[in-house]
Amino acid sequence: MLVLCAAAACAHAPEGAPPAAPAPNAGAAATVPAPSGGAAAATPASSAGPATTCAGFRAGGVAVSLTYDDSLQSQIDNAGPDLAKYGLSGTFFIEDVRPDPAPWAALRAQGHELGSHTMIHPCPRINTWVKPGNASEDYDLARMNTELDDSVALLRSLGQTGPLSFAYPCGVTTVGDAHDSYIPAVKARFAAARRVDSVVAKPSVDLYLTPGIFMTSAGSALIARVAAAARGGGGWVIFGFHGVGGDHLAVTREAHAELLAYLAAHRDTVWTAPFGTVAQCLRGP
Repeated sequence: MLVLCAAAACAHAPEGAPPAAPAPNAGAAATVPAPSGGAAAATPASSAGPATTCAGFRAGGVAVSLTYDDSLQSQIDNAGPDLAKYGLSGTFFIEDVRPDPAPWAALRAQGHELGSHTMIHPCPRINTWVKPGNASEDYDLARMNTELDDSVALLRSLGQTGPLSFAYPCGVTTVGDAHDSYIPAVKARFAAARRVDSVVAKPSVDLYLTPGIFMTSAGSALIARVAAAARGGGGWVIFGFHGVGGDHLAVTREAHAELLAYLAAHRDTVWTAPFGTVAQCLRGP
């Protein structure tokens, strides 16, 4: 379901815009806030202790992936340095950052994963901030294929190697007024994809419909989601963030850091790794 898309899945609405309404499913128009846009590199590192590995996760352990959408300045200014402070690696789902690619190439060089969020973040036209011609209904499959190819080329130019990851803008997996699925186009280019759904993924999850949990809560609430996964027999907690201490739909920098500190202190029981790394674990050799 996309019931959280309006509240937290995408970017912010212009100031003074009315509250967005949720969409009932992936094929229907989802209402979300409006986007603000914003090298040869090391392989993204997982942050695991001796008891937390891919095999341990598959056997019932807990994995956490920290993902960041919309290529926002606060992610460069705050999220990146805080991840480095705690020795953790995340996944940044970026749009067209060609006006200033250097900070994103630097994040990749530091061991973070860069994934695709398309180039211009098409969302359903029910969102009043969507520019004419750029709604998901304005797309056909050919246009989306071209945009995905451009995004892949961008990721490669920034130093992203190996299988690529994708995040659906607004959590929506369709284009055109007929709501044609573009999941096949994603499968042709990417190894895994993230939607929006406030649930913990199990190892049997469809890797092209993985759930992203978006929260702007206190650090204790973020940590509680990880602890609940452990009590519930394990799973993959895929956190989604937009702004971190700034920008739209922001979690406070303090809450974000509190979660990172918890994950760093529990390396022996929680496997924290980029989205693509955990997806590769589930996909197998």
